[in-house]
Amino acid sequence: MDQLRARTLAVMTTLATVWAAASCSNGVPLGPTTTTVRSTIETGTTPTPTAAPTPTPTPTPTIAAIAYTPDIQPILDADCTPCHGGRSPKARYSTASYANVMAGVRAGSASSALVIVTQPGGSMYGFLTGDRAGKSALISRWVLSGAPVSR
Repeated sequence: MDQLRARTLAVMTTLATVWAAASCSNGVPLGPTTTTVRSTIETGTTPTPTAAPTPTPTPTPTIAAIAYTPDIQPILDADCTPCHGGRSPKARYSTASYANVMAGVRAGSASSALVIVTQPGGSMYGFLTGDRAGKSALISRWVLSGAPVSR
């Protein structure tokens, strides 16, 4: 059992190192750090993230009232489009328009790529500014409500 744990730790450490080397243009890593992976494997628990200053909460419209143009587009324009826009969007995924965003969305599905990557622990969650949890929840609720373009 100890050999299996040691091999698993070695593989996970290698993967975490490769993953952590990948980052967006602003230098924020896109995955867990080697320390996080090692701690998780050795202790069997996920480390508690350090608390950041409490940002101003994002207003939370009701599920029926969430729409792309007034609620989601400003988030994506500010936090995503700088890397995922223009002629050569990162990961070949553009957030520059509703049609482009919908390439990563299955309306009504919590397993949509956009939902997964913007959730806490998701590869793009760290790029959300301000109230990350509020923005992440709003994106998820928008997708789950059918991803309407307008109210």
